[in-house]
Amino acid sequence: MRPHCELITTKIFPQIRSLIAEELTENLGFTQTEAAYKMGITQPAISQYKKEFRASEKTILKTIPDMHKIIKDAAKKLATAKTPQQSEILCSICKQIRSSVPNTQTMDDEKDI
Repeated sequence: MRPHCELITTKIFPQIRSLIAEELTENLGFTQTEAAYKMGITQPAISQYKKEFRASEKTILKTIPDMHKIIKDAAKKLATAKTPQQSEILCSICKQIRSSVPNTQTMDDEKDI
């Protein structure tokens, strides 16, 4: 059994980053470079998220109640932040996911995601 943190870090966080990048660039008017700075990642990473070369599968996120609102709120928080706050935001989202989806503590392989 793999720890839930490992699965969340390797599978869920890239999906979340992809959705936040999309929200920042498509709905909040940020360039890829600006979004990358706010998220604490590179512009090429934003490009890969947008082209779905990274985190193209978002299955589990569709099962989480209010995920769309969680992503919009996270993007707005990043948009108004003076400095990148990715880790703080990801930790907050992780807590929300863990409270919404009971099986995140017992995921034993990637097919659960």
